Amino acid sequence: MKIICVDRSALSLSRLRSSVRRIVPDASVRCCRETKEALAFADSDGCDVLLSEMDLGSSKWDGLKLAQSIKKFHPNVNIIFITALSERECAEELIRLRISGFLAKPWVEETLAEEFRNLRYPVAGFIAKSADAQAEIPQELSREQMEAVSGGTQHLGIYQSGFQHKDAALAFFRKCVGEETFHRAMNSTEGKRHHYVAARICLNQADWEKFVWIEKYGSLDGFPEH
Repeated sequence: MKIICVDRSALSLSRLRSSVRRIVPDASVRCCRETKEALAFADSDGCDVLLSEMDLGSSKWDGLKLAQSIKKFHPNVNIIFITALSERECAEELIRLRISGFLAKPWVEETLAEEFRNLRYPVAGFIAKSADAQAEIPQELSREQMEAVSGGTQHLGIYQSGFQHKDAALAFFRKCVGEETFHRAMNSTEGKRHHYVAARICLNQADWEKFVWIEKYGSLDGFPEH
């Protein structure tokens, strides 16, 4: 089985890679953060499963466009989207693409395993394993690790300890993802350990940079728009 995983967050992508390798240990797994790289992998190696974040850039539909492009050349590709968007919000597009599965953030490993056990287009010789445990994110994240997952510049998207406006940042987080996703995220293992890790997993890059700015300064006043 050939699997391509796509997520703009290095932390989320690392967690996704670890989970997929536990569920499908014999699969070929390609991981990337850019749509061009994913398309290149699909073109050169083929693709049985595309496991992609829906919001991959400036548009919340970038993951959808990636899936459409890959499906033109691999019509039986199994598409599993990971997103903070609701199924209702993108139902028309998902139905048209005939996707295989849909994971709402924050997801757990057993839910991902269930999607692999119910692929829309079966892959010969493939049997998914049950997840023994939810993939864990390290309890402590260093500044260097947060810089690596942020993808931000020297000034944006880098989380440092000691920020004073946690409540304002969490209010922004809740507004971005909605009440249901927010409460799932904050009650997850990651959210109970560090609120900012739950935010980093659920927010896209642009909103993550705003989250960090708000927690540091209390509002978006002075935030440098790209």
